[in-house]
Amino acid sequence: MAVARSKIKSMGAAQSPLLGAAMFAPAVLYILLLVGGPFLLAIFYAFSDARIGNAEMHFVGLETSAASCKAPVFALPSAIPSSSPFAPKSW
Repeated sequence: MAVARSKIKSMGAAQSPLLGAAMFAPAVLYILLLVGGPFLLAIFYAFSDARIGNAEMHFVGLETSAASCKAPVFALPSAIPSSSPFAPKSW
């Protein structure tokens, strides 16, 4: 007994167009929180004066970046020899 293709109806998404989006949304939300949460927290920590063991944090903006650029440890001539032991030998 052959059934005509027009008479066959699929179950699920064909009956409810929002079902696919409703089932996909929790996965997207989970991935966004898993990746986006730590990313935003890292940006917040970069622009604050957070310290280990201290509960106080103050927004300082680019002061920490400017101070680290002025530090002699990060100056270009002294930074290259200190990082060369970690560079691959093929370079």
